[in-house]
Amino acid sequence: MLLTFEIENFLSFKDKQIFTFLADYNRADIFNGNTIAKIPKNRDSSKKSNVLNGSLLYGANAGGKTNFISAFHTLKQIVNHEDSLRQLHGEFSFKFTNTPKPASFKLAILKELNEKNYVLHYELSFSKNEITYEKLTKQTVKHTKLGKESVIYERNYQDLVQYDTAIQSLVYDFLPKNFQHSTLLHLFVNKINHSYFKDIVESKEFQWMNEVYRFITQDIVLKNQDGISKSDLADRINEDEGLKQAILGALDDVDITIDDFEIIDITDAYINELRQSTLELNEYTRNQVIHEQEQKRIFDIKTIRKSDDNHYPLELMNESRGTIEFIRDFIQIFDCIQNNKLYIVDEIENHYHPLIQFYIIKRFLGSPDDNSKSQGQFLFTTHNTDFLEANLLAKEQIWFIDKNQQTLASEFYRFSEFQEISYKNHNWRNLYNEGRFGAIPKVMD
Repeated sequence: MLLTFEIENFLSFKDKQIFTFLADYNRADIFNGNTIAKIPKNRDSSKKSNVLNGSLLYGANAGGKTNFISAFHTLKQIVNHEDSLRQLHGEFSFKFTNTPKPASFKLAILKELNEKNYVLHYELSFSKNEITYEKLTKQTVKHTKLGKESVIYERNYQDLVQYDTAIQSLVYDFLPKNFQHSTLLHLFVNKINHSYFKDIVESKEFQWMNEVYRFITQDIVLKNQDGISKSDLADRINEDEGLKQAILGALDDVDITIDDFEIIDITDAYINELRQSTLELNEYTRNQVIHEQEQKRIFDIKTIRKSDDNHYPLELMNESRGTIEFIRDFIQIFDCIQNNKLYIVDEIENHYHPLIQFYIIKRFLGSPDDNSKSQGQFLFTTHNTDFLEANLLAKEQIWFIDKNQQTLASEFYRFSEFQEISYKNHNWRNLYNEGRFGAIPKVMD
């Protein structure tokens, strides 16, 4: 699960900004109901930090909300691909300054490995043309405190300035190579001979690297950017009856009546038709297309409605856009809830009716009485002030983002900083709309 995410010198962010799911203890029932884990606060204190299951981020248009979501997307792209900076072709650093610096991200995650919990820290700095800094460290989570932060590896441009001796031979293998445009996290996990480096692959150090890599590339799920293809949709519904029933149940919950899915693999029929086709394709191209389709598979997906003992099929593409989007999205939502991932949506109100927005949030929050509650998390940017209810989220789960008018930089702050605002005696939505918390547009009458 994500603990903190730091961002600096990226797009509209100048000075270091820290977004966190961690919070000190709060007596409010809603705070404790939305807490999914507790860890020691630091190495020198027996006090605990609470890990929360979600956050909403409010702000005016052009305040930096989308840039914040872009930071997660950019981090995923850089870590997930070799030579990623060449592929991104982007100018990332904060522009309104005479002293530009590399863009920087840093995250901390909580992971269990071999029945022990660890806090893993990953830091990355980069310019348009190269990775300028990268560091991976770990801390053991003990009962009363965090262990010492130990370095797995640290690089400064092309120099590996520090690394654990357990990965020494792996480091020596990469030293002669040019890894200017790639993260070592990607290269170490994906670009080594696992048989040759068998001892390293089986080490805790490599497992920690793999956990961080997997979290960034797979456990951070962004709506509209980590989309599900038609073949993926068919595979998941075919292979997981529980998922299919969950989708049908969710559709019923939001008043979309679909009783079943019919999924037919039509790949062989398509290939036979292609082989008999009179299209002017040379033999090599035709065989290449056939091979690709054999690998991807082609499915015909229909929704089924039942009425008076009759079944009425409808091609999925003929369903409403909202229905198709909800089916695809709910697969991601269900995956995040079941597998403790982070689901991120930029401006959730642009995608769903307000009641469905509440439904999605409540699926993540779960029931306060559910002892087996998910450790999945959500992060939504929004303009929907209906969420500003004291019985939905704790103050620590509501964030604001605003532009500093002097520096033109985006800055975060938390609703809990307004200590005078209570759960019972104040209308949060009205106070926000009146401008009490900032992060709203200054519209001329």
